[in-house]
Amino acid sequence: MKIPRKIDDRLKDAIVNVQFVPGIPAAAVWGYFHQLFQHDLAALPVFVPFQRLNLALGGMQIESQMPPPFLTQDQRFRIDLSGEAISFNLLSGYPGWEEYRQTLERFLSPLFANKLIGQVQRVGVRYISRFENVRIFDKINGIVQLNVVPSDARGQVRLEFERSSFTSVITLVSGFPPAPGMEASYFSLIDIDIIKIYPADNSLTYENIFDDLETAHNLQKDSFFSILSEPFIEELNPEY
Repeated sequence: MKIPRKIDDRLKDAIVNVQFVPGIPAAAVWGYFHQLFQHDLAALPVFVPFQRLNLALGGMQIESQMPPPFLTQDQRFRIDLSGEAISFNLLSGYPGWEEYRQTLERFLSPLFANKLIGQVQRVGVRYISRFENVRIFDKINGIVQLNVVPSDARGQVRLEFERSSFTSVITLVSGFPPAPGMEASYFSLIDIDIIKIYPADNSLTYENIFDDLETAHNLQKDSFFSILSEPFIEELNPEY
């Protein structure tokens, strides 16, 4: 099928996640990241890692404080970082994959070069689209149409399968009540997560990982448009 270059933006999340074994002590990753990119990031409150005691009745629990997210200087992207994973997500409208890719390159390449990322264990590309006042079970392609589900039903369907060495996890949520602050009577979601897990003894380079992120994005996009019926795609004002 012909895949549109652009449609009306219904994306609420576009998450790129890389899980890794750090090449430096995990506790130092956050601080080194801030030092590397302090001129590319919006101002943040000072973070001092510490463990917090939670004195509960009948025992004591030690909790680790999570670091705050980073924001890019233009405040278009959010970056969540721990000692073993980094995730990127949108803060405003989707800029298109090319601009998103440039942002990923700007941050990921120095992380490899400076050994903050020692060995990658997993990558994932997850896009979540929300459709207000749409029952998505009415709008999907006949190949995946669920004839056993009434079109006006509220429900959720999850599909998981292997494709080109990636795991695809597709979740369709249809006809759910609106969240607080939403003006819609109901909404639906299409949640597509494309994942690749690597062997523990891999020696993959930055270029290998970025090629896989590119492939994951393409698989996500292909899955999204394969799910939707052609009449519904036309409702989204596609540009080819």
